[in-house]
Amino acid sequence: MPREPDAVDRERNLAVVREVMDWAQAGIFRELHVTWDDALPGSPAPAEGQALAAVAPPNVHVYPGADEVLSLLVARALAPEAATVRVEYSDPAAAQAVIKYEGIPLTQSALNHAQAGGFSVVESGADLTLFVFNGGDPRRAALRVSELLRSGPVAVADVEKVNLGNPGLWRDLRVLRRHANLRALAAWGTPGNNLGAALAHAKLSLSGADPLRQDALLAREYANDVIYSSSVRAALRQKVPEKEMNTPAAQAELQRLAAEQFPLHLYRSYTLERAELPWGRSFEWDFDLAPIGE
Repeated sequence: MPREPDAVDRERNLAVVREVMDWAQAGIFRELHVTWDDALPGSPAPAEGQALAAVAPPNVHVYPGADEVLSLLVARALAPEAATVRVEYSDPAAAQAVIKYEGIPLTQSALNHAQAGGFSVVESGADLTLFVFNGGDPRRAALRVSELLRSGPVAVADVEKVNLGNPGLWRDLRVLRRHANLRALAAWGTPGNNLGAALAHAKLSLSGADPLRQDALLAREYANDVIYSSSVRAALRQKVPEKEMNTPAAQAELQRLAAEQFPLHLYRSYTLERAELPWGRSFEWDFDLAPIGE
């Protein structure tokens, strides 16, 4: 369900959704996920989703989700075995509040994304702990993640701010050398983006992923979600006006600023091979990492 105001004909879109829901009920689809994208205050999508969910058959799941949905479904297809997850929040009380871009509480969003990825949410004895940083003391949160890692696999989703990870949390995790031990991390995007991305990667890691490929993906997540989104982007914007981000000077400044953050040490150490702004804007970058010594 497209976000507002991008959807030019919502009634047509809803008619299409209702039709394919009927197909799912008839067995044409084994399972159908209907998700809505970036519901800012005033968006009709949460109300539309609630109305669709009220009449949806059991094999149709209606929830807010965007870029992360395909990752979750692919992860479940590649790792179909059952898995359990326990979700812990840095601020449990705040997790009950309705979150921006989704129109539902953070706790419900975590449950939606866990189920979409093939996880059952449990209170204890889980295959994975998803630690959700949603505010509070970042140092205390880093110490808690370190403690949890002594008991089993952990993934971290940093959802305190949209499109910006908490620098203190990731700095402390890096000092503790605990960022290298995570099954997955996500700190850039909407809350749902980060919950879903972290759970999708973690689901694959639990199924016996190749250790070197697992480490390489974790390094890429850290480089994008923490190094660029929490540090380099802001530094770049101080040096280069946004209207000049498509110039060779901006590309050169990006390369210089990003290179200062490397090497990145996880199980292996990585250097930055290439960095560029493919769309001529600072919102996102494209890059390649290379393991040192290979």
